[in-house]
Amino acid sequence: MYQELEKEIKILLTKEQYQKTMEYLSEQFLNRKEVTQMNYYISNRMKHLSSGTTLRLRISDEVKRITIKKTLIHDFEKTSAEFHIDCSEEESAEIIKNGISKSNMERIFNEICVPLNLEETDHLTILGNLETQRTIFWDNPKTIYILDLNTYLSRCDYEFELESSYPMDDIKKLHDYFESIGVEKKISKSKFKRFLDFEE
Repeated sequence: MYQELEKEIKILLTKEQYQKTMEYLSEQFLNRKEVTQMNYYISNRMKHLSSGTTLRLRISDEVKRITIKKTLIHDFEKTSAEFHIDCSEEESAEIIKNGISKSNMERIFNEICVPLNLEETDHLTILGNLETQRTIFWDNPKTIYILDLNTYLSRCDYEFELESSYPMDDIKKLHDYFESIGVEKKISKSKFKRFLDFEE
């Protein structure tokens, strides 16, 4: 298991804003790559993970990984602690098919001092999945600009993310750009929260 502290900005976009931002970032950065990710969200049937905590299995060509994500600060610039456990292909397939036992997950959560609330169940299962077509832009490895097209529950949405220990000059330039295309500066819900909103 390893841990990282992630700072990010998330902004939901319309399809037109997504297309304009794709053009804008393509003009700004030479480095670009595209990746497809499948996120499987894990919980009990009552969805009683502690507030601000997301548990997911992410699968792409590059990685198969369980991530426990705990939001520490949630304003326009969100800070989260992430704890990662890499999985084999066989382990990933087993989780998708059969879920994870409560005892195994409580052990992991206790190690990182993140409380669980699982009184209603002895097992964690897959709630559902969300596919992301991700385009990543960067000019240095400490700052990455991300455009996501997310598909889940027969719907899709569009999202911009900035992950960085970023200088304020970059943020102001970004704010000026989004203001110019009519994007409102506001807190965006996480992918998991949006998934739950439309599952219910």
